[in-house]
Amino acid sequence: MRWYLLGLFHDTVITVGLLSFFRFDFSLTTVAAILTLVGYSVNDKVVTYDRIRENLKKYRKMPQEELINKSVNDIFSRTILTGVTTLVAVIPLYLWGGDAFGKFCLYDIGRVDYRYLFFNFCIGSSFEFV
Repeated sequence: MRWYLLGLFHDTVITVGLLSFFRFDFSLTTVAAILTLVGYSVNDKVVTYDRIRENLKKYRKMPQEELINKSVNDIFSRTILTGVTTLVAVIPLYLWGGDAFGKFCLYDIGRVDYRYLFFNFCIGSSFEFV
């Protein structure tokens, strides 16, 4: 559970840090974009940890690193499809949505899906799952 929260904190802090570094203004649109990022991050982490839990039941003898690798590979196509589907919906909103949607969509286009894979499983894989 703690790795889940640490990964969520990481996603949020990195995003807010990048917005601050590039001197974007913080408005209600920015807060909505950050909350959207948190929602995607929570969803991705729930799906990933659920797949790990399912694989723990199926492959009891498998070493932990192999189990995590298999679980991440199982959901990798889903993650890519979610990102591509989001981009398909967000790019027209960015192009024709006006100023209010434009900033929100710009933040969402800048969202990177590999962060949760790297942070949760490279850092978290050195510890035992309970």
